[in-house]
Formats: sequence, C-alpha cells, structure tokens
Amino acid sequence: MIVCVCHKVSDRDIKRQVRDGCSSFEALQFETGVSTCCGCCETCAREVFQQAQGATVIERPVVMMASLAAA
Repeated sequence: MIVCVCHKVSDRDIKRQVRDGCSSFEALQFETGVSTCCGCCETCAREVFQQAQGATVIERPVVMMASLAAA
C-alpha cells in the first residue's frame, strides 16, 4: 500500500527501513522523504513505522532466546 503519494513510499518501504535499523521517525523521513511534503500521510506513516518497530522488537528476543537454548 502506498503511504506517501508525494514521495511514493509504501508500507513495505517503511518496514524495510525498520528492518535495516531505522530507529526514529525523523530518520525514516530523512531516508525516504515520507511525510515531508504535504504531511497528509503522517498519521498513517507513523502507525506503520510503530507497528514495524513492534514486530522487530518481538522477533529479536525470540531469536536470541533460541540461540541461548542451543548453547
């Protein structure tokens, strides 16, 4: 789904940025331009960003716990 029409940023683009280490909405804006033109997408962009951060936070501890169990 396209989140930012002005800069052609999709929800997948936002999720990819978070997976690649983007840790703040301001950094996301710098990297993608999302919500820097008309601002109509800011609420949606922030929601997608926060959801992507939550998914990343949940995935990492599970992987770490699995590697500890194997040790």
